[in-house]
Amino acid sequence: MDGGPILRGAITDIHKESEHHGTVTLQVLEKLRDSNVADKLEVPFDSNGEKTGAFFHRPPVWYGVVPKPGKQILLLLKKGTKDFRPTCVVDADQGGAEAVDVVKRLARLESAPEQERTALLEGAFFNDPSQTVRSYALRQLTGSSGKPEARKRIFEVEVPHAMNPSDPRREEALDALEWAYNGFEADNTLNYRILSVFAELTADKNSSTKGHAMGFLHSVFLGAGKRKPDITKVNIPQKAKLALQMEAQSPSTHSEQARDLLNVIGRKQYEAP
Repeated sequence: MDGGPILRGAITDIHKESEHHGTVTLQVLEKLRDSNVADKLEVPFDSNGEKTGAFFHRPPVWYGVVPKPGKQILLLLKKGTKDFRPTCVVDADQGGAEAVDVVKRLARLESAPEQERTALLEGAFFNDPSQTVRSYALRQLTGSSGKPEARKRIFEVEVPHAMNPSDPRREEALDALEWAYNGFEADNTLNYRILSVFAELTADKNSSTKGHAMGFLHSVFLGAGKRKPDITKVNIPQKAKLALQMEAQSPSTHSEQARDLLNVIGRKQYEAP
């Protein structure tokens, strides 16, 4: 099935409904696919461009792209809709011709035949040099229609990177593991393996990695989502419990999260038969 329009445009105005949501006015500069689009559009955004925080299901479409007047963006629009909702947004200011090539690769993924789609998305996620393409592939592989086998392969490939303190891909691997977690179906074996990895990383010597791990666990067990996993099924090493206790007693930015997690661990273990 063919995908929707691909456009390059410049943001001329922004209309915020909240810090992370609203619309931008886009002056279309180039129509890379589907010329039957107006020269000026109102496009919704779902992020302020920050690359921080944990996501319960998947990252925002505007992840890493700051919506502000003057910025040029490349975007894929959802086919057949009238609200011009993008499925992917790329910061065109960061790379001109290279950005156009990225969008064309994204377009090939988006329009791939259903029977080839998973294999092509996996190939893009594991091998494409562009983090934008890898992130798009990851969103598709781990969305509500994603296949369990794809999540499992992501887990198997990314865990060694996430557990290696000197790996330059460590942060990206941690993000990938977050997205591989299936928030639509909390109580499954792979989810508990992912949670166990993050539990172990709460004792990591790197403060950023430790904070990342605590933030994700906190969002899963104490966030707004209704589907909560059973913490007694998570392998929490003794060193992780000790690290959480030390963090809870310290004046660090993660002390409150550590206390909350210790409360959940203690309550559930007390309730367990």
